[in-house]
Amino acid sequence: MNPYGQPPGFNPYAAPQAPVMPGGYGATPMSARVEGNAVVVTNGSAFPPVCLKCATTQGLEWRDQRYTYVPPWARLFGALIQVFVMKRSRFQVPVCQPCHRGWKKANLLLWLGIGGGIVLWILAAVGAGVAGDDAGGVIGAIFGVLGFLVFFGGIIAYAIVRRKRAVSAIRIDKQFTWLTGIHANAIQAIVGAGAGYAQAGGYAQAGGYPGGYPQAGGHPGGYPPGGGYPGGGYPTR
Repeated sequence: MNPYGQPPGFNPYAAPQAPVMPGGYGATPMSARVEGNAVVVTNGSAFPPVCLKCATTQGLEWRDQRYTYVPPWARLFGALIQVFVMKRSRFQVPVCQPCHRGWKKANLLLWLGIGGGIVLWILAAVGAGVAGDDAGGVIGAIFGVLGFLVFFGGIIAYAIVRRKRAVSAIRIDKQFTWLTGIHANAIQAIVGAGAGYAQAGGYAQAGGYPGGYPQAGGHPGGYPPGGGYPGGGYPTR
């Protein structure tokens, strides 16, 4: 019988072990600041385990999110120039299950709008060819207008819904990404994580402690003198 009430196999003198971090934690140190309504974070950095949309810490999922950004001036030129100057970043974004479902629905709205518009334009072309001159022109015009409304209406609706249900990147450079749509409490957690990293001089290393494991016997600086416990010697039964 264990007189100290610890589970079988428990070693009180073993070095403390680091907790297993969620899959969203990456190797890039967190650095964060707030600029207006955006949070500026280091590209590829690891977010703290808090939902970026509602700030809960329960039922989190880690979304593998890729962002792209094209400078406004490049949009005046062709696709080749845009691809050449495009900036990219990638994060493991923590979101709770309800917020993740809302994010997915926003993306589905975009594809439904684009797909529906294309289908209606195809029907307009087919109808115009099958029905003949006059009737075909009317059918083609009707389906063409409907395709236009569905296509661009879906894009506009997606942009509106995405602001509420997704985390968006409004700017990316070689080092940082500007993210919007993050809950205020989650912003505090992100900025706090970045400040904690800077103060600690880096993330916890081996054993979950900055600078590695504590020293002898698992206690910082080793055991106290005199057998390892104040007063000398280990406790007796």
